[in-house]
Amino acid sequence: FWLKPFWLKFQCAVGPRVPPSACLRVAHRDPRAEMWSSEQTFALGSDPEVFKGKAALLDPDMYDSVSSVVEKLNSGALAVEDGCCVVLSSSSRQYFLVYAEGMKEKVFFRLSIVEDPLEPVQTGMMG
Repeated sequence: FWLKPFWLKFQCAVGPRVPPSACLRVAHRDPRAEMWSSEQTFALGSDPEVFKGKAALLDPDMYDSVSSVVEKLNSGALAVEDGCCVVLSSSSRQYFLVYAEGMKEKVFFRLSIVEDPLEPVQTGMMG
C-alpha cells in the first residue's frame, strides 16, 4: 500500500504562564503527497481490449467513478500497482486510465497511447 508523508506542526497555547510543554503535536497530511488527480486521466473508450493485460481494471461493482477512485487513492484507502489503474465510469459508460503523478510517459508507452500533437491535450475526466 502507499504511505503518505506527513509533517508535524506544533500548536501552542500562547499566553502568560503557559509552559512550552503545553504545545500539542498535530500531524497534518502534506498536500504535496497527493500523487493522484482527476487531471491525470485518459479516456480509453468502451473497448476493454485496449488495456487488457496492460493495466488493472478496478472492480466496476466497487469502483464506478473516477473522482471517487482518485480520492481513495490519495487517502490510502485504495492502492494499485504499476502507477495506474482503469476505472469503468458508470456516468459516461467508458473506461478511464488513471495514472499517478510522474507516470504518464511510462503508462502511455505500456498502453501504446500516442497523443496527437495537433489535437488539444486531453485533461480531466467525465466520470
